[in-house]
Amino acid sequence: MIVFVRYNLGEQVPLELQEEARVSDLKEAVGTQQGVRPELLRVLFAGRELRSTSTLQESDLPEQSTVHVVLPPSDSSPSPPF
Repeated sequence: MIVFVRYNLGEQVPLELQEEARVSDLKEAVGTQQGVRPELLRVLFAGRELRSTSTLQESDLPEQSTVHVVLPPSDSSPSPPF
């Protein structure tokens, strides 16, 4: 199945995965593409965060859905003071 991945920077890319794939597999693929550790990624669909242990099918993700992947901030950006 094709899933469209939209990053917090606005870029959107297609990703081909099996329906039986887990959200952790999606994170692994995105992490490889973006050079980010998968455990740092958050995957959102229909206003909720998807659990890494769920399959795409269990997450009710239809073909050609768009998921939002939140990338962690880069180390070079200063964090705001609290």
